[in-house]
Amino acid sequence: MPYKRRRDKTRDPQITPTMIKLFVEYRRSFCTCDPNIRFDECPGCKRRKELEDHLSIAFAAEPWEFPCIRRPADSENPQGITEERWVALERAARELRRVQLPSVPPAVSPS
Repeated sequence: MPYKRRRDKTRDPQITPTMIKLFVEYRRSFCTCDPNIRFDECPGCKRRKELEDHLSIAFAAEPWEFPCIRRPADSENPQGITEERWVALERAARELRRVQLPSVPPAVSPS
């Protein structure tokens, strides 16, 4: 008898350093397309598509989960797996940045 294969919806996505690097680069790339030209693709759009493909492979996303990450309207209450991935990557990138920054000693006030 056929049965449906379902993903466990309670598991957190496994975030790797490679995913974080891809995500940071994804956030830094932006669109410079001319709105007056239809079907124009700027270098930023092309790069984002490449990064989305790499992230999709890294997350082992299903074909219908496109895009594999999506910025949520409300980061406190993400809707769906794509927004949960965005929030998880954002938290991981913030944590990595905090760990990599050298700790600055507190300023000493002159007495």
